[in-house]
Amino acid sequence: MPQSGPFTALPPGSLRIVQLTDTHLYADPAGCLLGLNTQDSLDAVLDLTQRLGPVDLVLATGDLVHDASALGYSRLRERLSGLNAPVYCLPGNHDRQAPMREHLIGGPVEMPPWVLCSDWLLVFLDSTVPEEDGGHLRPDELERLEEILQRHPNRHSLICLHHHPLASGSNWMD
Repeated sequence: MPQSGPFTALPPGSLRIVQLTDTHLYADPAGCLLGLNTQDSLDAVLDLTQRLGPVDLVLATGDLVHDASALGYSRLRERLSGLNAPVYCLPGNHDRQAPMREHLIGGPVEMPPWVLCSDWLLVFLDSTVPEEDGGHLRPDELERLEEILQRHPNRHSLICLHHHPLASGSNWMD
């Protein structure tokens, strides 16, 4: 991959990944969460991302649209499509799968169960529990993970999910 921007050269087989999470967009672009305009915040992050140079892929790891609105997902797809990289999404507790799939997915924006990229296997797990803030990995998700890992034993693996899988020591998060 040609190098530009402030990135340094990476070893062969490496990936340059941007992770976006908890964007919490609203149908109304003026929507705020805890006093922060979430659209302005996302736009600033995307602007910085583009100034840093090319990336191999983007991970959008949940709580993408706070009100699960069609307008929020459509606007997010438009913004993410401008990054000139594949974008892989998974839901968070504020997302709703039906509008997410209908209005976010398209062009370079996808919600695959897993993907192979270079020497890497990326697996996307759904840790959401309907109508709850906290997360949990259902037994079928763990079985799916095990099956995919066994199918690709010679790849580096990156497991992606919205909720952290281990206690972090934060009462609010745990």
